[in-house]
Amino acid sequence: MADPLGMSASIIAVLQVAATVLSYLRDVKDASGACKSIVTEISLVRGVLVTLQEVVKDSKGEDWAKTITSLDDKSGPLSSFCDLLNSMETELKKTSEAVGLKRLAKSLQWPFRKDDTEKLLGRLHRQKTLLILALENDHVTLSRQIYDDTKAIRKGVAEVHSLLLGMCLLCRKMR
Repeated sequence: MADPLGMSASIIAVLQVAATVLSYLRDVKDASGACKSIVTEISLVRGVLVTLQEVVKDSKGEDWAKTITSLDDKSGPLSSFCDLLNSMETELKKTSEAVGLKRLAKSLQWPFRKDDTEKLLGRLHRQKTLLILALENDHVTLSRQIYDDTKAIRKGVAEVHSLLLGMCLLCRKMR
């Protein structure tokens, strides 16, 4: 299991790359619907990542957070999402770093072809889904643990109640 501090660092790194990509995307002039969809999707994933970061901090490496901490594997969703963002950043950087007339021409263009954009949206959506499923899975595990603990507490309370009742009956008999 990955340690919570390392996991938080990974999430922060992905959030930083996402912020950079979003800043490039927001600079695209006359952004198409596809660009706006990608901005929305990345923004949604950022929200999920912030939630994941909070859960990781709260988990303190407990067993119920196994799924979330497994996201930080080398070929896991966090790494895949970061790779996707890095490749997007590279393409967007090319557009923003052009000079002269090339820059003017490129600044008016969306740097991705339609099929590339659809693939990007699909990959972003899959990564978001994996992150959300990991959150949900660990919440289900935590809920089960809470249920089991509550059940044990109820049983303990019932036993104490039964003992107290027995003691009260014994006290009445002794009077």
